[in-house]
Amino acid sequence: MENLIVDGAHGGHYSKYLKPSEPLYPCTAVDKKYKPACFDLQTSYALARCKAISPRCLGCVRKSACRFVSHVIRAWTDAAATSLNQVPGTVARCALGTDQEQRANCIMGAVLDFVYYYHSDAKAKQLCAAVDPALQADCRSTTAKAVGLF
Repeated sequence: MENLIVDGAHGGHYSKYLKPSEPLYPCTAVDKKYKPACFDLQTSYALARCKAISPRCLGCVRKSACRFVSHVIRAWTDAAATSLNQVPGTVARCALGTDQEQRANCIMGAVLDFVYYYHSDAKAKQLCAAVDPALQADCRSTTAKAVGLF
């Protein structure tokens, strides 16, 4: 997290632990037990390097050769944040996933962001109603689990 907060792109200094040419580093290099926690935050940097959630950016994650691709994409709550936490933009961004798994994980990450941002499930339920019917059950389940944490 400290690497991302102080990175020059955010007004601090440039971290020696970030590699613009390898957006998911250092997560690709840490021990397996640290990868999930690392990827939860590193995706923000990867998306900033890619400039937006796009097929190109999703592809850069796949090429990282990490075995945590689903976890990485699920962590992309940025799909909601970069859409100003609005349903139509979030649905559109997640639809850019190149397969059903990527789109599902993007929606699940966005649902978490909606629940945490709005402190309720109302907007997340709107999101679930707006996504592809094949994604709705997982979307609703993720919403219920997130709300259950409050």
